[in-house]
This record gives sequence, structure tokens and C-alpha cells, in this order.
Amino acid sequence: MSEFPATDVALEGFRLTREQPRAVLAWAAVRVGFTLAAIFVMNAVSGPQLTAFMSAVAAGHSMDDLQRTAEPLLPTLLGLVPFDLAVQAILMTAVFRAVAQPLTSGPFFLSVGVDELRMFGVNLLGMAALMIGALGVSVIGGGVSLLAGAAGPAGPLIAAAYFAAVVAGGGYVAVRLSLIPALSQVEGRFALSDGWRMTTGRHWVLAGAYVMAAILGVLIYLLGAVIGSVFQLLDTSHSVSFTSPTAVLSTAWMALVGVLISVVLQAPGAAAVQAILSLRRTV
Repeated sequence: MSEFPATDVALEGFRLTREQPRAVLAWAAVRVGFTLAAIFVMNAVSGPQLTAFMSAVAAGHSMDDLQRTAEPLLPTLLGLVPFDLAVQAILMTAVFRAVAQPLTSGPFFLSVGVDELRMFGVNLLGMAALMIGALGVSVIGGGVSLLAGAAGPAGPLIAAAYFAAVVAGGGYVAVRLSLIPALSQVEGRFALSDGWRMTTGRHWVLAGAYVMAAILGVLIYLLGAVIGSVFQLLDTSHSVSFTSPTAVLSTAWMALVGVLISVVLQAPGAAAVQAILSLRRTV
């Protein structure tokens, strides 16, 4: 039942970046501004704890040590989560507008209104679903681990089968839920059930498009990380600080890279929704 080639959907983010470069730069400016503001807030509220954590990372401490060092930072990080979700909702809505409503949107497709509030709610629901799913996987995984430990030589096979089932099941659910944000934006409502139904018969073409987009996202990240490492080479002081000029430049660069990756990963869903709705209007 597929109405679009997976390659067209997968490359929608690149098309959008090529045709709307100023909008993408504006989105990056929003994300960079928030990221830098969050860093300075963390430094002001939990400066010594943040420095201790960065020193532990730089020294190559064990994961257990890093976890203990990071615990004092959790209250500040949790306090920033709602603001991060709000920024994410604004940028996601802008991406979906640029793909689905390019002729009826304002400057850079950015706004703060009902659409963004709705996207914030969709993101909250998605986070809640992810947390519930992770809890279920953890609880069931504990039982599987006990079973595998008592199964002797068959234990590794049981553990591998459970891992494969989690990956396959999680991937299936992720694809079935993937059109809900874009459809909610286009139709101006919470399109939870309709977004799920819209993927019926289109699972594999969507999965293929998302895999291709994810591979492109990884390549962008790797290239961005290589370029970002230059900032570390420029830091001759080797000071452990999130607010040093080099650290600020590096963080801003990686925030820009993160926006490019987000566009590459989010635009395919909006392109798929547009293709399906266009077909429905012509039938």
C-alpha cells in the first residue's frame, strides 16, 4: 500500500536543508541559544558538581564513578527537561510546517502558539510511553535473566532471543507511532489513533526510509564530531570548564550538528504524511 519511494522520504531532510537554509540556520540559532543558556544555568546552580563531573570524564573514571559524580547534577538536569521539551516542540513544529505548509507559515516557520503546545503534549506522551516501555522491558528482562541463568548452556540463546524480541518489538512500535507528531501538526489535533492507522500496510517502506535517514544522521554526527574535535585542539590551556571559550564554541557547534540531524530524522515523517494525504485527496 506504499504511495512513495522510501528514498524520497529518507532524503526529505536534505531537500529541506537545501531549499530552506536560512530557516535551518534560524532553528540552529534557537537550539544553540537554549543549549548555551542551559549550560550557564547549570554552571551557576551546580558549578562545583559540574566541574567535578567533567574532571572525572577527562580522567577516564569508571562508569560507577561517573554515575556517583553525576548524581548531584540530576535535580538541575530534571529542572531543565520541561524547557528542553518546549524548545524541541517549537523546532519540531517548524520542521513539519516547512514540509507540509511552506506557503502558509511565518518567518522561518517558527512560532509559539497552540500548535507548539500540542506538540509539547505529544512529546510528553511519547516520553511517558518510552518510560513505561523501558520499565516493562527492565522488569521482564530481570525474569528472563533469572531464567537464562538457570537454563545452563541454553541461557545465552534465551538472552539473545529476548534481546532480538525487544529490538524487533520496539522498532515495530516506533514505526507505527512515527507519523503521529506530523499528522497532529497537519490536522491541528491530537491524531493518536489516526497516526497509528496511517502506518497500516506501510510499515516496511517507512522502516526503510527511517533506517536510511538514521544512517545519514550518523554520518552527519561523525563528520560533525571530527570537525568539533578541532575546537579541543585549539584549547591550549586544557582547562576543565563548560564556560571556557573553547567549550562554548564546541557546544554550540555540536548543537548545530544536532539540529541538522533532527531535520534529517523528523522531515521524513512529515513527507510521508503529506504523500499519504495527497493520495487520499485524489481518490
